[in-house]
Amino acid sequence: MGAHLGVGGKVRYNTCIECPFHGWTFDGETGNCVLSSGENKITRSADKYEYYDIEKCTPVFDNDDKTSRYLQKVTEQEEVKIKKYLVKEMNGSVFVWYHSDEKLRDKSLFEPFDLTNELKTYKMEARGESINYVNCHIQEIPENGADFRHFDFLHQSVLDIIFPFIRFNWSMASERASNPRLHEIMTHPNPQVNAYKMHLFNTFINDSNRSLINVISLNCYLQFFGKHSFFVFNATGFQVGPSIVYLFLWSPYFQVTFLQTVTPLEKFNQRIMHRIFSTKPLPYWLSALMLLGEVKQIFSDMGVWNNKIFGSQLNYNMKNDADKSLHAWRNWYAQFYEGCHEYEQKTLSW
Repeated sequence: MGAHLGVGGKVRYNTCIECPFHGWTFDGETGNCVLSSGENKITRSADKYEYYDIEKCTPVFDNDDKTSRYLQKVTEQEEVKIKKYLVKEMNGSVFVWYHSDEKLRDKSLFEPFDLTNELKTYKMEARGESINYVNCHIQEIPENGADFRHFDFLHQSVLDIIFPFIRFNWSMASERASNPRLHEIMTHPNPQVNAYKMHLFNTFINDSNRSLINVISLNCYLQFFGKHSFFVFNATGFQVGPSIVYLFLWSPYFQVTFLQTVTPLEKFNQRIMHRIFSTKPLPYWLSALMLLGEVKQIFSDMGVWNNKIFGSQLNYNMKNDADKSLHAWRNWYAQFYEGCHEYEQKTLSW
């Protein structure tokens, strides 16, 4: 009947979930609708019906009983089941693998990063998270990972009301992990930053995920009175697939890791989650302030995203590094749309 099993549903018999509408129970391992009989799970069967024409709701005349029918029987006594997906619980999040092609849903093309060892090595712990909602095309959000110029223009503000003379200053590099020259391109002049960056590359990038990762290196400086600036941190970012981002911040003063996920709720409605992990000596109030700073930057973008039209035809100046970066990034990201058009032709379910 279309009820949301994740809202009001209850876990039953260890591996099943109970629908909050009629109490039918579905096995998480098989997707089958089951009746529990002791240790056994008996699969329910039922006749399946569908609309003749769900888009136009056009009836079909039945000559036998001289009536118009909107529904037709498709199968008799078919096992009742729902779709099942690969699920992983990792680092405080539940990741669900989905692909528009049903043949590619049983095995994920990539794995989320398991941060357990990294957090343990650097004595980090989860300090908080933020959730925001944006009305835009999903690509608008991760595209920031290749948009050099928007950082300089949109993300300069620290706290204008209190410190109008202090500005952020950014420098950025973005490259696909499949580039054989990745280590060379991402080399950082600070030996400690560079050592940490290369450690991250060796830890998380491998042959199975290389083509599905975009790598970011972002330097942040604080500038005073438009003249004097000093280095605050470098962020090494991994955009994994279409909607997961890991940001590893190294600073002379702290180490922080951010996890960002974008979950499509509707075609043009996205849920953005940020979770912050920081070294234990860092005071909670300071890590909370950093999370607030991240949210402030997101709010700067949201004012544009919420009113932006996705541009499918763009002009690029290929002599300009910023435009070349965006062009290359869009070519890379387009792989995640494969099969989507065909899927939308077959169903109204998004």
